[in-house]
Amino acid sequence: MLWGVIINIFVEDIPQIIIQGLYYNSVITYDLIPSLVLASGGLVIANKLILRSYHALLRWNHQRDKIREYNRNRRLSAASIRSIRSN
Repeated sequence: MLWGVIINIFVEDIPQIIIQGLYYNSVITYDLIPSLVLASGGLVIANKLILRSYHALLRWNHQRDKIREYNRNRRLSAASIRSIRSN
C-alpha cells in the first residue's frame, strides 16, 4: 500500500505540479486561482507523504510490539517470528 502511494505520487502528482508550475511561470499576469491550485497541489503531495509515512510507522511499531509480546510468552518458534516480520 505504501509503495502504491509513492508510485502514484511520482506518476500523477509530481507531473501535475510541474505542469502547474510551468503554467504559473509562463503567464504574464498572476491570478489568484493558478496560485491557489499550485499551492494546493504541493499541500496534497506533502499530505500524502506524511500520512503514508505515519501509517507505515504505526504498522512497523505494531509488528514490533507483537513480536516482543510473543517472545515474552515464548509461544512462537523462530520461523514463526520471521513470518511475522515479513508480513
